[in-house]
Amino acid sequence: MARITVAQARTNRLARRTARRAKVAERAAARAAYRAELHTVASHLRNLGADAATATGIAASLRKKMGPGVRGFSARSLTDGRRRPCTRYTRAQVLAALAAYKPRKAAYKDARTHVLGLAA
Repeated sequence: MARITVAQARTNRLARRTARRAKVAERAAARAAYRAELHTVASHLRNLGADAATATGIAASLRKKMGPGVRGFSARSLTDGRRRPCTRYTRAQVLAALAAYKPRKAAYKDARTHVLGLAA
């Protein structure tokens, strides 16, 4: 078996580097798209315009109301310097649960109509 030349080795090395960089960029783009879509219920509500306290309260109710048909993606969040388990949902899942949600508190009703109005 013949040895490859220095020029061939350089060409092979550059081809491997280019292929590796393309794979890394593809994985990074896929990961960014995946992470952009999945959020906790409260973070979806905050992104749609609800204030933090209202989003937290509505999220607690929505997590209880989401039935077994709505499966989130288990993840870990960084809260208060600690990693804690959480469940992330897509925006469509949160909006479907919010459409079925009937709050009693006036602030939650206003937030629900506001968020659903923005989403429409």
